[in-house]
Amino acid sequence: MAINQIIGNLTVKFLLVANPKGVSGKTTLSTNIAGYLASRGNRVSLLDLDKQKSATQWLTIRPFEYPIIDLLQSVDQSISPDWLVIDSPAGLRDKNLERALKISHQVVVPIAPKIFHRKTHGINITVTIIV
Repeated sequence: MAINQIIGNLTVKFLLVANPKGVSGKTTLSTNIAGYLASRGNRVSLLDLDKQKSATQWLTIRPFEYPIIDLLQSVDQSISPDWLVIDSPAGLRDKNLERALKISHQVVVPIAPKIFHRKTHGINITVTIIV
């Protein structure tokens, strides 16, 4: 079952945090973006696809008085968030990456702000504020 088939709310926005490298800051960005969106009054779900499940662990220790972030744990779960933040695994490539990009409204690619990384990735660094 495709992920877009399990979403009850047709207006849900998908935000994918992806980089094929490990230890690039994907989980840190995913959890912080989810927290920010929830603090702005959005209904937020987090999908932790990383094998280490660090985003899942973060949710379990997050203070209860903070705005709710739901953990999407299975394709059988019915959700209706405003945003679905996807913490992707290292090594997301080829057809899996292509599918993830097709369903995503926003994509965040964490990279180290070093000149050598910019040249390796062949991209320019820009800052986008998500509203």
